[in-house]
Amino acid sequence: MSGTGRGTTRGRSVSVIWLRRWSRDVRVLLILDALYLLVVIVADVVSIGEISRLMQAGVKRLPSADIQANVRLPAFVQLVPVALVVIWCIWQHRVHKALRSSTSSEMRFTPGWAVGWWFVPFANLVQPFRVMREASSTGKEPPAVSRRLLGWWWACLVGPIGVSLPTLIGALADATYAPDGRLIVSLSWARQTRFVEIASILIAIGGTVLAFIIVGAVTERTQRTVDAFVPVRPDLA
Repeated sequence: MSGTGRGTTRGRSVSVIWLRRWSRDVRVLLILDALYLLVVIVADVVSIGEISRLMQAGVKRLPSADIQANVRLPAFVQLVPVALVVIWCIWQHRVHKALRSSTSSEMRFTPGWAVGWWFVPFANLVQPFRVMREASSTGKEPPAVSRRLLGWWWACLVGPIGVSLPTLIGALADATYAPDGRLIVSLSWARQTRFVEIASILIAIGGTVLAFIIVGAVTERTQRTVDAFVPVRPDLA
């Protein structure tokens, strides 16, 4: 029995070590993602200047591809959000796996669905928030972060969708198609879209800052939960 207990404890310790490493990687990528978003803002500002000069020259419409070609971000820079999504999912899976094996509290979300809900349309507007709330409060430890902070984080995450969607729909509704199939957009709509995108990105950066705080707090709380867990011996159950 004692050998099994030591093996289980050692396994949980290894799991926590890897969880801390994934947490570190997530926070590094969150910082890089914030820098990436700042670069996008700079690109939008440059694009607004180009569009304004074209409008002053009397140009009213242009192919969408021509407008977007004014400013291009390096391909490797655009990989940062992709890497963040991958590492975030690994970290979140590890958190739920560690909690499920180290607490007697019943958990609603499995490690698989803790990740899977991010990729279910419409449900991903609600369920990932509930997953994070569960990870933040499951067990006997005090919650890692307040519900208010979690709420602000989630608002910053989904808020840009509500901010940018009406403008995008308006721009597409006003667009026409050239005989060769290219999308022709109004420069006034294109410029307005850039301004709205900047506002959305600023909201997203706020969410990135909150995510940095949440990841660190949830990881530390999960570690304490794992360290404090004492498995029930079968012969004493």
